[in-house]
Amino acid sequence: MEEIFENINATTPALLNKTDQNVLVVNEDGKIVFANSSAEGNIIKEGEDLLGDYLHSNLIYSTGDGKDQWEVSPVSRSISYKKNISIEDVFWKKDGVRIPVNCTTNPLRDEEGEVIGAIVSLKDKSDTIRLKKELNHQRHHDRLTGLPNHYKFRDDLENYLSQNGEGTSGAVLLVDIDRLREVNNSFGFGAADDLLVSMAGLLKNKLSESDNLARFGGDEFIVLSPEKTRKDAEKLAREIIREVRERGFKTNGTKIQSTISMGYSLFPDQGTSTDELLAKADIALAQAKESGRNQFKVYDSEHDSQEEVKSRIGWVNRIDSAIKKNNFVLYAQPILELGSDNISHYEVLIRMLEGGGELISPGKFLPVAEKFGLSRDIDKWVVNETLDNLTGTASESLNHQFAINLSGQSLTDNELLNWLKSNRTLEGGNFERVLFEVTETAALSNIGSANDFISTLKSRGSKFALDDFGMGFSSFNYLKQLSVDYLKIDGSFIQNLPRDSMNQDLVQSIVEVAHRLKKETIAEFVEDEETLQMVKNYGTDHAQGYHIGRPQPLQSLL
Repeated sequence: MEEIFENINATTPALLNKTDQNVLVVNEDGKIVFANSSAEGNIIKEGEDLLGDYLHSNLIYSTGDGKDQWEVSPVSRSISYKKNISIEDVFWKKDGVRIPVNCTTNPLRDEEGEVIGAIVSLKDKSDTIRLKKELNHQRHHDRLTGLPNHYKFRDDLENYLSQNGEGTSGAVLLVDIDRLREVNNSFGFGAADDLLVSMAGLLKNKLSESDNLARFGGDEFIVLSPEKTRKDAEKLAREIIREVRERGFKTNGTKIQSTISMGYSLFPDQGTSTDELLAKADIALAQAKESGRNQFKVYDSEHDSQEEVKSRIGWVNRIDSAIKKNNFVLYAQPILELGSDNISHYEVLIRMLEGGGELISPGKFLPVAEKFGLSRDIDKWVVNETLDNLTGTASESLNHQFAINLSGQSLTDNELLNWLKSNRTLEGGNFERVLFEVTETAALSNIGSANDFISTLKSRGSKFALDDFGMGFSSFNYLKQLSVDYLKIDGSFIQNLPRDSMNQDLVQSIVEVAHRLKKETIAEFVEDEETLQMVKNYGTDHAQGYHIGRPQPLQSLL
């Protein structure tokens, strides 16, 4: 038997040293008789020779009773039962520190086929575990502020309500920064991001340890405040509004005077479910903003319509059901390149499919999806479905780009960006087939995150369009900062273009500035020949609308 191990030490290194796996060979008692070069560099303690040492002195296997026993270790069982065993709950001791490893053991046999030991492969899981933790943190936290995001807040609220039952009470407070867009327009690139970070800090300082603060998306924050009565919630809201109004914020040395609006709902009196409490807090917030901003409102069932609450919750359930049951269909609308009179690309449009084959337009369900944290799942569905339709087809449509709309929340969602980067269908030239569209409002409300999102995917070949452009005309300053390829001129400027001289001037100005910044323009809502000729004469690069072509099922193009 000793001759066999001597033979291993003489001939095996050439083979086992070629692998980057950490490989050890042990005899039937667990004594280490060989360690390849990878193990010597990654696993074995520096300056120490493990040959002749026992594996179970260094490999820690938890048995559940607090003891480390060779007899029940995966290596011992592999030798005893003469079979391959792989297990993850193993640690290798190195310099007093435990390294998590995957342990795979294969029995080693002599010339007669008798098991005389084992070949053990150890894979360090440290980087994998660290990456998993980082991705999990990114999935549940906002990139800009570091706060929990919309999805984490919903999970926390649902868990809190379910764990504490009927006896729990408290408030859900929705906080909206008034006129954040104007801050961006007035104080320059990044001012809104600075304000959001400062606002997050102020809110954390005003809240207690039991309160749960999250960034809800865009210009909104949300708070779960347990054990609060209506009087407590009103006092907290009043203090926060006063603090924001009196304190002010600084960005690039300039002081910004900002205000907030707040709306809140109370549980259990006004609801016991996450969707109901969010819907009522949002209705109260809308009332505070409509009443002049810089104030708070509590949900009031006597003044607010219960039908509105039921409608919102109903839409949430319908959207969630559609996602789970795959009840969406994709349509595509052509976009004409005016210089060549050829279709340059298509915009992918989603429809919800309900019983009886009824198609529901996105304007009815996407705003609700955005508000209740369902946008990311819809975005992922659209990307997947679009690529599934395009991949593997020999249709000439592969020569076109397909524009996919992304929600505002997607711009701040680390998980969606990581998913897009790792999506195998998007590898290689497939990224070049996709043009992503984001609205101007979403981009300027999250300009730092938007830039990161856009630059990351552009580096892989995708292009970007800024949708609904022109509603914030002073946002021209930010076009130099946003690396988009197209500007989609807001349809409100195009619909009545032949009869509105103001809009004619605006459209011409948008086209001129866009071209100076080397960006192409797309005119939306081109509904007749007169409008088409006008935008063409203004130098617009592309046109989209019913006069060009109506949306049709994506499948019909392929």
